[in-house]
Amino acid sequence: MPQGRTADFEFITTYDPVSGARVVRLTPVGAACTRNYFYQKAFTTDGKRLVFGADLDGTMDLWLLDLEIRRAVQLTEGGGVSVQGCFLSPDDRFVYFSRGKVSFCRVDVETLREEVVYTAPQGWNCYGTWVANDNCTRVAAIELWEADQVTDATGWERFEKQFHRKPRQRLLDIDLATGQARVVLERELFIGHPMYRPGDDRQMAFCHEGPHDLVDSRIWLVNSDGSGLRQAKEQAPGEACMHEFWVPDGSKMVYVSYTRGEKKRSIWSFDPDTGTNQRLMDMPPCAHLMSNRAGNLLVGDGAGQLGDVADKAGHAFEPDPHLYLFDLARHEFRVLCRHDSTWAVYQGNTQASHPHPSFTPDQRQVLFCSDVSGLPALYLVDVPPTDGLTPDMLPDWYPQAVASLEFPLGWKLSSASDPASWQRRGRQAVAPLLLEPLDFPSPQPEVVQSEAREGYRVDRITLSLGRFRRTSAYLAVPDGPGPFPAALVLHDHGACFEIGKEKMLRPLAGHPMAAMAQSWVEKNYEGRFVADDLARDGWVVLVTDALGWGDRACGGYETQQAVASNLFNLGSSWAGVIASEDLAAAAFLAHHPMVDPARVVSLGHSMGGYRSYQAGALSDHLTATVAICCLATLAGMMVPGGNRVRGQSAFSMTHPGLSRLMDFPDLAALAAPKPLFFLHGTQDRLFPETAVRQACAHIATVYQTLDRSSVFHAEFRPGGHLYSRQDQGLVRDWLDRVLRPV
Repeated sequence: MPQGRTADFEFITTYDPVSGARVVRLTPVGAACTRNYFYQKAFTTDGKRLVFGADLDGTMDLWLLDLEIRRAVQLTEGGGVSVQGCFLSPDDRFVYFSRGKVSFCRVDVETLREEVVYTAPQGWNCYGTWVANDNCTRVAAIELWEADQVTDATGWERFEKQFHRKPRQRLLDIDLATGQARVVLERELFIGHPMYRPGDDRQMAFCHEGPHDLVDSRIWLVNSDGSGLRQAKEQAPGEACMHEFWVPDGSKMVYVSYTRGEKKRSIWSFDPDTGTNQRLMDMPPCAHLMSNRAGNLLVGDGAGQLGDVADKAGHAFEPDPHLYLFDLARHEFRVLCRHDSTWAVYQGNTQASHPHPSFTPDQRQVLFCSDVSGLPALYLVDVPPTDGLTPDMLPDWYPQAVASLEFPLGWKLSSASDPASWQRRGRQAVAPLLLEPLDFPSPQPEVVQSEAREGYRVDRITLSLGRFRRTSAYLAVPDGPGPFPAALVLHDHGACFEIGKEKMLRPLAGHPMAAMAQSWVEKNYEGRFVADDLARDGWVVLVTDALGWGDRACGGYETQQAVASNLFNLGSSWAGVIASEDLAAAAFLAHHPMVDPARVVSLGHSMGGYRSYQAGALSDHLTATVAICCLATLAGMMVPGGNRVRGQSAFSMTHPGLSRLMDFPDLAALAAPKPLFFLHGTQDRLFPETAVRQACAHIATVYQTLDRSSVFHAEFRPGGHLYSRQDQGLVRDWLDRVLRPV
């Protein structure tokens, strides 16, 4: 069939006899249709379109199905495409796929223009499923030496023969912009399933491939520069592990474990930071698991004895025909529906009829494949609510709740008549929501340690920024008479609590977390300590440890809700403590004798960006604000899969009752008419671009009304959730302009 041809599909709805769940067949009866691998992106971000493989005329090609109008368009022609390896780009513009074993390609879903991104060198073939990093700038790939490829068998027989041949293979890190490939490692060993760690594409995972009962050590990690090869799990005698995947936030890898002769299987996780493996719960004999975005629910496909073992008799048992939903917090599971797939090989493709279930973007349905009607076909099954909650623990009525929020103190057309009054009322309303007094104690700074650096001095100090407590901080002061411009630099969250201020300013000599700090800035700031760069260029810089980080660290990710709950019960809030201390820090900095009080800025990335625009809105001591990768509308954040719906980390930035008064961009706009700079990466998974643009447009309206558009800037650039060297240059140029002495 020609590329660009459309086909109208008739969806068929049934109800599962076991669970009663609604099941919708998406693809036509009589046509072979299959899906990509379960951890590849199959849906557009809005969930309205689905990429899949379809054989409607004798060749398997890629199609894109519009689920609202039920019309599919053919994206490729001529066959030879790897359906299992295809995936949509984060911006939904392209579908990437392998073609003909030697080319890695992409097709524009609107223009249908196809181009080759990478071509395997002579003698090498593309092998298996290739997986992109978060921003789709690189792809983790496997190549197999053509002379070592098994050609005298098909299906699972070929799979086992390939294992015994010990082929020459290599793991690649390919730049999708240039097509340049870096060989990460090369082995005479059957390997597959390459993946980057989400949030850190310097770490890659891959597996020792082959029949599960013959592979004694499946899951491996390696750094993308080829260093640090390490085994994720030492398997017990008789144990097989399979189908590992990263949870979306990259905090752990989940995999299936089972023992020869046992039908029961177990769900395990691997923590790449600690190197520990944890048994999460037992389960029926599922082959593939995939999590929702929050990582608290998994979906799995019940199986029988599959072809990917050598001792088939020793692993034989009655097939399980169900899809299951697993609640990891409750250690419970239930049947989602029957899939009844035979798992049969289709025209040599061992994966075509595997269910490979995964959640839709809104987490309300699960996509799976089944050949119950004879040929592989695609289905959606509804995910039942959990006690009135979505899989992300949002109440079922969250859309109505969001829609009902009127933000009475937000900026409206009527606010333009008296903007000063609007700002005053907004500040007065927000202050009590912090649940912390804002009559700050005397800071009484004490120097604990000092270190001279090139052009400036760094003091590690303690000071009082709130009742009953002392806070640890770094204060950097340039050499010279002053006064100098000053920056309150606010550290991020990052689920890394051992360091706080050390994420922004290089730790003093002998600090036990110096290596961790260096690794952190390499990952998030392209190797630059932001505060050191400012101090070196003549800025006084203050960086404090927020409660829960650095010298005030909590016990890790899972302890955050205890921190928040305890502060609530003490009449305060975690977000309020952090906010009030930031305001006190701004006052301390502005009154420092070496500081020019007319040039005091706040600056931060991620949670630090939120802290920055919050402080800029509420403090008279700050004269400009820079906030990186941190802003969106409430409606854009309170959605399934959204970063704020996970609990835990969200408590450090949640003021109870704020959404009853105003939206996040309204809070940020309280800084007007002071200079305000926002920067956002268009592939930032934590802050949806549409919601960010809506928030920035709202703030721009405020500045336009005040005739201060010249000092409000919203920068959108390609890339993800980081503060790059290029970003840092943009910010410094902007600060030089808006803070230029008169």
